[in-house]
Amino acid sequence: MSGSAMGFYGDRGDEVLTEASGGGIGFLADVTRAWEKAAAPAAKAGIRTVLLRTGLVLAAAGERSASCSPLFKWGLGGPLGTGRQWWSWIGLDDEVGAIVHCLETATVAGPVNATGRTR
Repeated sequence: MSGSAMGFYGDRGDEVLTEASGGGIGFLADVTRAWEKAAAPAAKAGIRTVLLRTGLVLAAAGERSASCSPLFKWGLGGPLGTGRQWWSWIGLDDEVGAIVHCLETATVAGPVNATGRTR
């Protein structure tokens, strides 16, 4: 299993994306594409290979928000983007469940999107 990212798709606006959608353009899409390409030798050798594309992982403990809080307290935080962009996300419990499912289900291979979505 190769842990990857939703950055694979790039910024596509309101386009609905699935595992069958092609890669996007830009730095994050390029990095993700290269990361997934590194797993290609395993697939070529006949090893079942899963490319788990994950969005932002959210947890009740707030690890991400806790690490950002000081920035906002010091006046260094702010809006990211226009506020109209999509943010793919998944809860921590669902992310763990997706990983376990991919590991335990022999028919799962190739790209798998592990996200919910909200705007």
